[in-house]
Amino acid sequence: MSASVGLTLPRVRLQLELPIRSSASYGLNTTAYFVTWSGLVFEPFVRFYEDGYRNDKGSFVQLKMLYGLLSSDRYAEFSSNIFRNTDPHYGAGLAAGRKYVILEHFSIEIIGGVRFLTQPKSLDFNNGTGNFNFSDGFVWYISNGMPIDFQVKFGIQL
Repeated sequence: MSASVGLTLPRVRLQLELPIRSSASYGLNTTAYFVTWSGLVFEPFVRFYEDGYRNDKGSFVQLKMLYGLLSSDRYAEFSSNIFRNTDPHYGAGLAAGRKYVILEHFSIEIIGGVRFLTQPKSLDFNNGTGNFNFSDGFVWYISNGMPIDFQVKFGIQL
């Protein structure tokens, strides 16, 4: 089990990893976001560790799927009304990393890769029709939808 805290985007991530066989594992990352688009993102993953290492330390390649329900507040033009939109998001990712074990039970993971998470939709209040249009991509891709996946996690090996 490991955890990390977002420094640039307030979030908390918890991870549970279990062995499949001697050089592979599977698990689940759960990330709670607190600003911009808030909510939970679930990331089931599978890891393949470098030959010669077990599934509890060493270099690995990770494949993951992503699913989340994220909410944001939208303001209606010419009104003080606030609308809360919750959208489902889907995605996938590929990363490489290394897990270090210190003092037999403490782990440090460094992971780098890419991921894709679908962009949210938001109500367009400007035309008054209530039709859905894609939200501002720039804000999404520098926050929750950042395609660069870099993580440093600290954990406990049981």
